[in-house]
Amino acid sequence: MSEEPRIDETNQSIDAAAEALKKEGIDNPTVEQLKNKNTRLNEFPYGKDPHNVGSWIGNRTNKSRTWHGLYVTGLQLGVGSHTILLFGSENMMAVVATITGVGAGGAVGLGSANKSKLLRNKPNLRKALDKADVGNDAQNLSNSGKDKAEAEGYTSAEAIYRAIEEHASYIHCEKPMSVYDISTAWGSLAGVGVSALTHDANYYSFCMYQGGGSTFPTLEDATERFIVKQSIYNITKRPQLLGVNFGNLYGKWSVDKAFCLYDEKKGGPEDRPFRDYVMLHSFLREIPAEGYPPDERLIDQLNKGELH
Repeated sequence: MSEEPRIDETNQSIDAAAEALKKEGIDNPTVEQLKNKNTRLNEFPYGKDPHNVGSWIGNRTNKSRTWHGLYVTGLQLGVGSHTILLFGSENMMAVVATITGVGAGGAVGLGSANKSKLLRNKPNLRKALDKADVGNDAQNLSNSGKDKAEAEGYTSAEAIYRAIEEHASYIHCEKPMSVYDISTAWGSLAGVGVSALTHDANYYSFCMYQGGGSTFPTLEDATERFIVKQSIYNITKRPQLLGVNFGNLYGKWSVDKAFCLYDEKKGGPEDRPFRDYVMLHSFLREIPAEGYPPDERLIDQLNKGELH
């Protein structure tokens, strides 16, 4: 269950609502106006214009609170990397993401952080990030997983969607998350149901968060928590986990590849090319292809909160 919003996050949301209303010409909004605007900014489509889906749906900063995921590959040896697939229900983005880091021990990122063990691993973590060309806090569109992604055929939003579809793990974000957020996130990953013989796992539990000013931030340092203790299914049958002696992998997330399903489908104004994509938000399932506006009745349903 998600935690209640912290006071500073609530204040930031109200400030964002006030700024949005100011752009609409409302300089002194009432409490009710602020509340309603804040609700719209924190629910799909997050303040975006539903009449003009094509102007925002493929943007890397466009957010989704609901994602679906799948674990696909990893390496161990203490300093390692693990790659997952993600599909955003509310932004149509399909992502190949990799976490690169070290086995930090304890429960870093998945509970209370064992900072003394993490401190001892910092030199190895720095080497791992430098080797993979993964920066500390900048947007990271890494090359580290591209070869793996291409080898497995994850070269389009359609391919990633179909790979996830069969074993999709539902992921609920504490805060809506974009591709950009993934590319700048820190986090951790740990196996669930680990085999002592092969070190593989049925599921992986993972975190993604923004770390604020800390050089190597833990979940306790997070300024924004996107994913906390969410699980994804492991489709591989090969030994993938970092080894039971290492506990969790802690490190930096990067985006190896990102595609938008909206850009890959064509059709006329009456066609509904996304209707069979059940992992999508119901509004997006009923929109036409790029270049055509959604039906006004559909937008009315969205505004009334009838679509999810």
